[in-house]
Amino acid sequence: MYMHRWSSEEKEYLGTITPGRSYKEIQELMNKKFSCNFTFDQIKGAVKRYGFKTGRTGRFEKGFTPCFQSTLPNESDIRTSYSRMKNTTFNPRSRMGAT
Repeated sequence: MYMHRWSSEEKEYLGTITPGRSYKEIQELMNKKFSCNFTFDQIKGAVKRYGFKTGRTGRFEKGFTPCFQSTLPNESDIRTSYSRMKNTTFNPRSRMGAT
């Protein structure tokens, strides 16, 4: 891997496109504009080095509903599933090979 010297034009453009975007999106925009082959790590390092903020915290915002929350089973579904599977679960009192 080579060390890239960031020009003032690249730094300025990086600063304008960074807020609200992911590193992957920034990488694609930088590669397209400057016809370079910046890696994900180069973009991530430059954003941190030059003090730009993406605005992303990695946390859910207040009031956010995860997509998997609506698929959680309710209590009656759990009871039904258990009653169907308890006949096939391991019974510690049974012995291997016993008839």
